[in-house]
Amino acid sequence: MNAHVPNPKYLQDVLAKSGAVLLWGDLTKLGKITGKELDSMAHVVSSVIRQKPTMSAAFLVAPVMAKTNIRTEMRRVEDKMDMKNMTSILCTVRMEVPPTSKRVPLVFHSWLIIDEATQAENIFASSQLVMDRFNIEQNLLPFVWNCSL
Repeated sequence: MNAHVPNPKYLQDVLAKSGAVLLWGDLTKLGKITGKELDSMAHVVSSVIRQKPTMSAAFLVAPVMAKTNIRTEMRRVEDKMDMKNMTSILCTVRMEVPPTSKRVPLVFHSWLIIDEATQAENIFASSQLVMDRFNIEQNLLPFVWNCSL
């Protein structure tokens, strides 16, 4: 996601025609996240999720570069989502090995963001990603969710 915020009318039209909505935000593409970029991203995520709170979620891949350290940067994102009354479910995504021999990271921290008020009714709250995360917390086992792009 970049700092571009879509036209609200266009966004309303798209959401009215859609069923469930899943936003994808790759914060690794931003490098170090500025306050303006973080505000803009949080605004887009919350405004889309608020339109269909039980049928929408955002999936954000955590940044890998930071001004201070990675945990501080991740905490900034979590705090911003919390200020917007969004629940952030931390998970780990393991990407498929790329077809080239180029060395790239395969494991990324990420969040599934859903509306706090309608968390129990949200259709993504019972998704495989969240259910696997819940089972891991119960059994205290390491967990990696495989994702192929």
